[in-house]
Amino acid sequence: MLVLAWDTATMVASLALARINEGGSPEILLERQGDGRAGHAEFLPPMVREALSQVGATARDLGLLACGRGPGSFTGLRTGLALAKGLCFGAGIPALGLGSLEALAAGVDAPEGSLIAPLIDARHQEVFSALFRAGRRISPNLPVPAERLSDVAAVRPGRLGELISALNPKGEPVTLVGPGLSLAPAPDSV
Repeated sequence: MLVLAWDTATMVASLALARINEGGSPEILLERQGDGRAGHAEFLPPMVREALSQVGATARDLGLLACGRGPGSFTGLRTGLALAKGLCFGAGIPALGLGSLEALAAGVDAPEGSLIAPLIDARHQEVFSALFRAGRRISPNLPVPAERLSDVAAVRPGRLGELISALNPKGEPVTLVGPGLSLAPAPDSV
């Protein structure tokens, strides 16, 4: 099955095209990122066309379209979700909405049980975050599933340590990841 996925929650949209083999393992055919300079509406549709063209496929050849559903940039999410809806209705393929923080947490190569806090720039000097616990690796080629332990919150980076401490009373180490990482406080204050 051919799967096309993208996320437009951040300034730099990402896209991947994969083939899910009979055993369930994915084969990544290509990955692309926008450059962050143009709006999502300008570069996402051509990026989708180019990705499908590169593997000799059309939207009707897709078995699934997966699209990030945020939290994140309202305009970026609106663009990504509208394009997904149009392609799915037009080509008659199913769609799957994925939480952008969940996708970031699943992408971390973390030991089972470790804590992860993905960060996405929420603008206005805030980051979106939630606390996750890494699951058990099912297959070497698949992301590690992560269980969300808290609600999504928009928090000022200077208060991120307080939020994590409140959600993590045992004081376990927490891995911070994601495009909002540049706004996070120094690691010793989290």
